[in-house]
Amino acid sequence: MKPRDEIHKHLASLLISFSNLEFHGEK
Repeated sequence: MKPRDEIHKHLASLLISFSNLEFHGEK
């Protein structure tokens, strides 16, 4: 796995958790 792929995976999980937080905050 390339380092860039690792970064992309990390960013993706961060985005997902952030969206989840926003979603729960609205409810």
